Amino acid sequence: MPHKNSLYPLEWIRFAEKDFERAERLLKQNDPGLAGFCLQQAVEKFLKAFLLSRGGDFGEPTTWQRFCVRRQATNPAWRSSGVSAI
Repeated sequence: MPHKNSLYPLEWIRFAEKDFERAERLLKQNDPGLAGFCLQQAVEKFLKAFLLSRGGDFGEPTTWQRFCVRRQATNPAWRSSGVSAI
């Protein structure tokens, strides 16, 4: 299990890929509800990796962290940071 506040984007990508693979397996097992949950978890981890790769700082997690992630991801300054991909 990863440390909750890991600062390594590639580590978060690996965790996200595991959640995505789990979602695929669950869909094959005809469990779309749990597959959707795993997919949502994967998306959050991919976003966290993206933001961390561009210098994002999460500090202590809060209940409104998803709002902050969305706000940072849609900030034009981040899109023009010159970093092409993770």
